[in-house]
Amino acid sequence: MALFNGLTRGVQYIGQFVSSMVWSAERFHSDPKPLQELIPVGKRFVSEILDTKTGNVLSSAVGLLVTGGDPFSGSRHDFQAWQTQWGKH
Repeated sequence: MALFNGLTRGVQYIGQFVSSMVWSAERFHSDPKPLQELIPVGKRFVSEILDTKTGNVLSSAVGLLVTGGDPFSGSRHDFQAWQTQWGKH
């Protein structure tokens, strides 16, 4: 059950992030700030889940997902702050 909950939270987080990324990209020409502020959040997310040198999923991230933990806690907090400023999309 912990694995299912962890994967569900992870997929939900990724979906929300991608939706916000699309929203920001669509508005870039009229207001580049939302996308400019979201890019560092995305980079942090990638560093929490992938080994950026090899492109492999980090075993620590998998372990946290399996036990119901949150490997995305840092970027999730950053993303929540972004959503407070720019809204949910």
